[in-house]
Amino acid sequence: MGKKKSGEEKVYTTGNKKWLVILGVLVFLVIAVVIILMVIPANTSGMIETLQTTADTSFLKNQDERDKYEDFQNKIKNNSIVKYYSEEMSDIIIISDTLSDVMVYYNDFIAFADQNNVMKDNYKGIDESLKNAQENQKNLNNILTEIARLTETAASYLQNAMIDLRTEYYNWLNNYQQALERLSKCYEGCFKESVTSNLASTTILNTINDYVDVIKDEFKVIVSSDVKSNLSSSNYNYKSHNTVLYFESFVDNYISNKSEIRNYTFDKTIQEKYEKISKFFELYEENNFYEVLASISSSSDGVISKVYSGVNDKEGLYNTVKDFLDCRG
Repeated sequence: MGKKKSGEEKVYTTGNKKWLVILGVLVFLVIAVVIILMVIPANTSGMIETLQTTADTSFLKNQDERDKYEDFQNKIKNNSIVKYYSEEMSDIIIISDTLSDVMVYYNDFIAFADQNNVMKDNYKGIDESLKNAQENQKNLNNILTEIARLTETAASYLQNAMIDLRTEYYNWLNNYQQALERLSKCYEGCFKESVTSNLASTTILNTINDYVDVIKDEFKVIVSSDVKSNLSSSNYNYKSHNTVLYFESFVDNYISNKSEIRNYTFDKTIQEKYEKISKFFELYEENNFYEVLASISSSSDGVISKVYSGVNDKEGLYNTVKDFLDCRG
């Protein structure tokens, strides 16, 4: 091969240098954009607005929506073949009303949260999950409107409608659960310790996540097992009723009534209670209350049936936890 002329080598070298300069500039711009994104405060206004809307218009909060749901509920109750859905339908009202109370609680505080990295990591996910839940709610309303429009009360029709409603409700519940997980992280990580942000509030809000997670998963099982074209109640095993009652009482006791959160800073007895609950996680090697709540019996007594073996619980930590979770009175 012939040797390149010196002029050609110069052009080749200069071309390489130009590409290196361009590449260096691009790398610099990418780094600059990343740095800017890291230091720009999170624009949470959209998420806060979505949370406000959710708190104000959660499922079954609107009277027209509630009336349509209760009309469907009565059709189910009055049909001897599918009336076994009645308890589940009543519990859906309880779950929806209870979650509405939780969202109202978060809505009262989230606008005052620090715009830190915890907020940056979570506010978009909260906004997306709640908007998805709003879409689920529109679908639920469409189902209820269609049921109210027709006078059909045949068992097969009512079962199909119930299955459609439950499936969409599970999706709604799943999106709420995802939003709550992120909201609790923001509440814990975006407020300085105070009379409303402390070990009590962190424990209570995380426990609400566990309740919703268990209830959601139990609904998922029914979505899979109770299918259309099979009217036999043998395929239907609804066992969430006691868990739902626990959840309702828990939120009433700790969220609607905020006394333990507000008095934690000043009351040594309350402080000791939550310190014992924290010790439970370490002693029993648990990260949350999911397994404990999933063990709530479906029998009339509704007791927590989870049993641990080989644990030397001298302080009675598990009993404290069970008393904390069961507020039914």
